[in-house]
Amino acid sequence: MPTCWWSSLDGLICVVYSKRNVEHELPQKRITFYTLLQLLITGLCGITVTGDIFNMYVFIEIMSLSAYALTALEKDRLEGEFHLLDLGLHWGLLFSLGNRISLRHHRFVEHAGCGATSSSFLQQ
Repeated sequence: MPTCWWSSLDGLICVVYSKRNVEHELPQKRITFYTLLQLLITGLCGITVTGDIFNMYVFIEIMSLSAYALTALEKDRLEGEFHLLDLGLHWGLLFSLGNRISLRHHRFVEHAGCGATSSSFLQQ
């Protein structure tokens, strides 16, 4: 749980530090910026407190999508946004493939850190 607190503290520092810059550069998109930043912080906290790999992947996707949207808030950054999206999609594919290989090798999955295991779907 302390890792989530550090992520939240980092998010708070980012909000305080970016206040003047957002009001100057994105006055009409201020609410969108802070909503996306909150989703980014939620994804970071979710990654640190989740108990299984699938939920961690979901939180990584939430964090990634909000980071992509934050990058694309300005019109002149769209080309970089597509490169970032391409990199994120390849990373997600490799993450999923690595988890699948790891789960096939170990033949069990731990559910939410409670010690219950399931191997029925891996034996198909």
